[in-house]
Amino acid sequence: MKVLKEYKGCQLIERYNKLYVRFWGGRDDNMACEFPITQEQANKAIDNPNLIDEYISQEKKNVEWIAETFYEIGIVEYIINALEKSSEYAKKAYEKLCKYKDIRNEFYNYVMNEEFPKEKVISVEGHTAEELCNTTRLNILGAYNYLIYLRDNPDESLANLKAGLPVK
Repeated sequence: MKVLKEYKGCQLIERYNKLYVRFWGGRDDNMACEFPITQEQANKAIDNPNLIDEYISQEKKNVEWIAETFYEIGIVEYIINALEKSSEYAKKAYEKLCKYKDIRNEFYNYVMNEEFPKEKVISVEGHTAEELCNTTRLNILGAYNYLIYLRDNPDESLANLKAGLPVK
């Protein structure tokens, strides 16, 4: 992630070769939120940063301004752009992650921070997403999906791990 401009606690960032306005919000947590903007909007905001406020005001009219919206935007953008999957795949993957909000939220925090959490890490049957990524061939999304599998079917998923889920 590259920060192109900072303005009043907001950022204009570039990642996945796309541009986003990032800000911090949320009623319960101070969470990173972002939405995509065009190259033209970014160029204008670099020269005139107060346009970032205008972009935020415009976006408030376009989407429901709640945490759930930003979870979906962030995760879907990551799956499409970082993992290079289709938007249909991304929507289905997002819906699957929503089965367990704690797992979805930790995955979202990974996406926003580009690193695994250091505190309050989710462990299912003794396994974390980071450990699964580091010891198997699962990518980030696969590791979080495996946490769901571990929670839903602990005996089967643990047996599959023990039997030799492809390892690095």
